[in-house]
Amino acid sequence: MQLGGAARGVRIGHGIRRCTPRLLRQHNCTAAAPRCRGRRRAAGGGGEPGPPPAGGGGEPGPAGQQEEQQEELALELEVAVPLSSPQGSQLAYILTQGGTQRDVLFGPAVTTYLTELQQERDREAEMERAAAADAAADAAAAAESAGESAGGGGGGGADASSTWDDGELMRRIRAVREAERGQVLADVIYLAALRRLHGGGVALLGNLALLAPGIAAPPPGFVSAAALAQSGLLSGAVVDAVVSFMTSTFGGGDAAMMDAAAPPTTPLSVDRVQAARLYAGLLEFGYFSAALEAACGAAGVAVGSDSTAMIAHADGLEEGALRRMCAVRSADAWWAAVRHAGFVFGLQPNDDPFDSFGLPYPDLSLTISQIQMEPAANLLEHFNTPGTAARLAARAADASARGWSGEGPPPGSLPDADLVSFELGLFRRLLLEAAVFGAVLHGVEVELEAAHGYALSSRAEREAHRGAAPL
Repeated sequence: MQLGGAARGVRIGHGIRRCTPRLLRQHNCTAAAPRCRGRRRAAGGGGEPGPPPAGGGGEPGPAGQQEEQQEELALELEVAVPLSSPQGSQLAYILTQGGTQRDVLFGPAVTTYLTELQQERDREAEMERAAAADAAADAAAAAESAGESAGGGGGGGADASSTWDDGELMRRIRAVREAERGQVLADVIYLAALRRLHGGGVALLGNLALLAPGIAAPPPGFVSAAALAQSGLLSGAVVDAVVSFMTSTFGGGDAAMMDAAAPPTTPLSVDRVQAARLYAGLLEFGYFSAALEAACGAAGVAVGSDSTAMIAHADGLEEGALRRMCAVRSADAWWAAVRHAGFVFGLQPNDDPFDSFGLPYPDLSLTISQIQMEPAANLLEHFNTPGTAARLAARAADASARGWSGEGPPPGSLPDADLVSFELGLFRRLLLEAAVFGAVLHGVEVELEAAHGYALSSRAEREAHRGAAPL
């Protein structure tokens, strides 16, 4: 994949398709850019009110406390990605408008919604058991009737396919309902992840324009390696694995690009879909790191403050087990991750609003392990200059004059380049954000199933119905 930018010969990526312990072997960790903090909330100013004074009753607290409150920097929690369910909207309102009570209200609200979904599951299971019992009774009666007819010389027989069809229909209906519940679960998981990240002073990027070349500063809460190490979001072992790996992926190239705090004058242009796929791939790497840590805990391996013990444990695991750790396990968490990445990178959404099983952004059905940066001039080998297809279409009087039918480009022509631009150092931090997001998603999955006893749907179960005809 060709990328435009000032750099040459620099590889970004990882072997997510070849999940072996080699993924975590390089540990040349260096300091990253300074921590990006939140917006200053003025004491007594407009907007959302701050906490009451320490003295109570309108009396100001000690001078030191008052001064500290005025200097406090608070990161606002924002939900940029559209949600899919009324429950998600209500939880988002709690997180964004609940103020100091949001932590008190969020947990019980999640418990209520998951309890309702589990009760719905239980009712459906009872209905299925009743339907299965009725079908078995009908089949037995039909067999008895068929035997009597055969003894009397009749030609009647049981319809052996009816019971199977009923069972298959019930399985499909169950899958559709699970996918519908998955819309609620995807919202719950996404918002729970945002809440965790916010607690560590990290905010997911909601607008790529905030990383465009020439910006004065990155947005509040944008993750950096130094901030991550101090946030308490992840264990020291996972932080070491993720940050060290992210640093080591920038091997080769100019010395300035190797520096952890790359200069803000290094522009980078990346194909939109490929950048989103790389983000999703790094998210899988973060998920893999957290899953590997959990596997160490289950095996009684003390992890410690760095990833050395994790790597040693991974050396003894089968390749298949490592590969399974790479993929986000639940369909609900993966749908949440895809929806975030697809929305932020501006990908084309699923054009079928009634597709319960397809990804919200089909371009992310694949993730990539690496991309190669090359000079911007090399883009002309793979893409038209921007707007070429539109200019050709405007000049063509009809489809035959264009040399092709429909809306596609003429045979053999190059596609238009759809590029997004970043500052190089901020693009690396965006990929670090993806890995942190993936690790947090793993923790949210574990928490929801352990604390609420709600079994999340697996990706394999949902993807098995992708492309099937609607009911």
